[in-house]
Amino acid sequence: MTTCWSPVPGDRTLSWKKLRALLGVSRISLPDAHEGRQVTGYERGMVADVTDPGPSATPDRSP
Repeated sequence: MTTCWSPVPGDRTLSWKKLRALLGVSRISLPDAHEGRQVTGYERGMVADVTDPGPSATPDRSP
């Protein structure tokens, strides 16, 4: 399974056809709300700060 995060401005819509073509796949599905929060750190429909690298990009500062 591949995860793809696609932020879309509130006044725009996502073209599923174009996204499938870009990723080279024939099928895409959205995660349920819980899984989406676990992966992105954001609730579905929440306004995300696109400058925030998100939880997966946090540097490991362990000794």
